[in-house]
Amino acid sequence: MLIIEGDNINLTRSDDCDLVFNCRTSEGETYALGPEDKLIFCVRAQATEDSPVLIRVESAPGHNVIPLHSADTANLAVGRYSAECQLTLGGGARITVWPSLQGSGRYREGNYRNFIIMPEVVRE
Repeated sequence: MLIIEGDNINLTRSDDCDLVFNCRTSEGETYALGPEDKLIFCVRAQATEDSPVLIRVESAPGHNVIPLHSADTANLAVGRYSAECQLTLGGGARITVWPSLQGSGRYREGNYRNFIIMPEVVRE
């Protein structure tokens, strides 16, 4: 089960899903990814450099869909994690497109608590 609530992604552990990130310019207009642009979705326990990367998935070039597969979350404990999605332009520039942090969240390290792994009932 995938539930999006505000800036939080809730996903049942071991489920498959496609995360769609619709990018906008600073003027609020829709940004269409170029043929070499890609999105990178990353999850860590904490939003710090020394926190190990738990999930790292890239979109296909030119597409705004991040495919998560059951193996990506199968070994994660139920709980809240820090996640981020970055747009990498064909020329190499990088722009964080999600989450939209407010106030002190912009400069503090810690747990964003925006990627929630929910327990599964059926486990094979």
